[in-house]
Amino acid sequence: MDASLVDKASSPPPRAKASRRSHRKSRNGCGNCKLRRVKCDEAKPGCGNCVQFEIECRYSILQSVGPPTSPAFLVSNGPRVQRRRGRPRTTWPERTSHSDDVASAPPLSLARMPDSYLSYSEDSLETYKCLHHYLTWTDDPKKIGSNADIVMRVKVPQLGFAYPFLLDFIHGFGALHLAHLQPQMKTHYHVLADRFCSIGLRGLSAFLPRVDMNNCQAIFAGAMFVCFNTFARGPLPGEFLLFDTTGPAIWFQLQKGVKSILSTTCSSTVCSGLLQGISGGPERADEPAAVTRGLPRLDWMDHFQQLRDAIVTSKDPDFALDLEALDVLWTCYEATWGGTDGNYQGDVNNQVIFTWMYYLKDGFVARLQSLRPLPLVIFAYFALLMKTTEDFWFFSGWPRHIIYGIDGELDEAHRAWLKWPLEVLDLYDKHLL
Repeated sequence: MDASLVDKASSPPPRAKASRRSHRKSRNGCGNCKLRRVKCDEAKPGCGNCVQFEIECRYSILQSVGPPTSPAFLVSNGPRVQRRRGRPRTTWPERTSHSDDVASAPPLSLARMPDSYLSYSEDSLETYKCLHHYLTWTDDPKKIGSNADIVMRVKVPQLGFAYPFLLDFIHGFGALHLAHLQPQMKTHYHVLADRFCSIGLRGLSAFLPRVDMNNCQAIFAGAMFVCFNTFARGPLPGEFLLFDTTGPAIWFQLQKGVKSILSTTCSSTVCSGLLQGISGGPERADEPAAVTRGLPRLDWMDHFQQLRDAIVTSKDPDFALDLEALDVLWTCYEATWGGTDGNYQGDVNNQVIFTWMYYLKDGFVARLQSLRPLPLVIFAYFALLMKTTEDFWFFSGWPRHIIYGIDGELDEAHRAWLKWPLEVLDLYDKHLL
C-alpha cells in the first residue's frame, strides 16, 4: 500500500471552519448597553447586563433632572466584577432617591428612536413639554386673544430670546402647573421647576445692579414670574410671604424689587413696547369686584372699625404705621366688597389685592416681621382678601396657611381677632366647592 495513503488514513479528518454565532440586529437595547456598545438581551424591566452589574436599566426610569448628590465616580454599585468584552464604562449611573415618583413618569421613547435623535435628551424633551404647556393651556377660553393674554403667551416668551432667564421662569411655571394637574407626578415636576427657577434667578440677579431703559421690561417680567412661581410652588412650613419663622422673608424683597423698577424707570416705560397691554383695561371700576366675579357679599366694615379703634387706643408709639396699613387695606376691601351702601366707583387698581403690599411702609413690615400682635392681625385680614383670588390655581391654600401661621404667633387675647376671618374662610370654601 502506498505509504502516503496510510498516512492519510491514520490522520484525523480535517475540522470544519467554525462560524460566528449569529444574532439579531436591533436598535432596541437599553441605554447603558448602547453607551458601552455591547449586546443587550432587551429583557424587561431590566436587561441581563444591567441586572448583573446592579445598575438601574434605562428602560424603566427617567434620569434624574436634578444634580446628583455626589459625583458619579464616587458611587458604589456593588463588588468588583471580572472585566468582559465590550467598551468599559467610564461612569456608573446614579441611583435616584425618588425612584417611585420617577418610575411613575410617562415613559419616553428615545430608546426606540434612530441614532439621529441622540441629540434630543430626556431633559430637553421635558423642557419642550413645559414650554408647550405654558403656551397652550388655559382655564378660560374667553381670555384667549386678550391684550394681557397676548403679552403673557406671546410677547414675554419673545422677550425671552434676548433675556433667556425669562424662558427659564416660563419653563418653571409650566412645570409647577403640571405638578398641580398631575399630583402623582408632583415630585418629578417640582424637581424640574426648582432647577429652572434656580437657573433663571441667577440670570435675573446678574442684571439687577444695572437696570436701565433697555432691560427694565425683562427684569420686571422676571421679577413678576419669580412672584408667580413662589405662589405656584405652594405654601412651605414657616414661610408666610411677609414674615418667615425660618429666616428673612425673601418673597417680600422680590416685591420691593418690582416696586423699585417701576419707580426708577416709570411704569409707562415698563408697560410699553412688547409689554404694552399687560395692564390694559379701564382705569375706573363701576362696581365692586365681588359683584363682577359673583362672590358672596361680606359685611366687613364693623370688624375693621373695631380693629381701627384697638390700634388707636393701643398706646403703641408706632401705632400710626399700623393705622396707615389698615386704612390702605380698608380701601382695597371697599373696592372688593363695596362700602356702606355696597357700591364702589373708583380706581380699578384698588381691586388688585397686591396694591396693599405695594404701598406698605418699611416700618410696618419691620413691626410685622418682629411679630407684633396688631400688625399680624392686619396681615390676617389681608390674607382673607387673598381668598377672593383662590380660583386662580397658584393662590390655592395660601390664605388659610397665612392665617394659621399668624394664629401660632399670637397670644390668647389677640387670637380672638382671627375668629372672623376664619369664619369667612369656611364660608368661601363652601362657595368655591
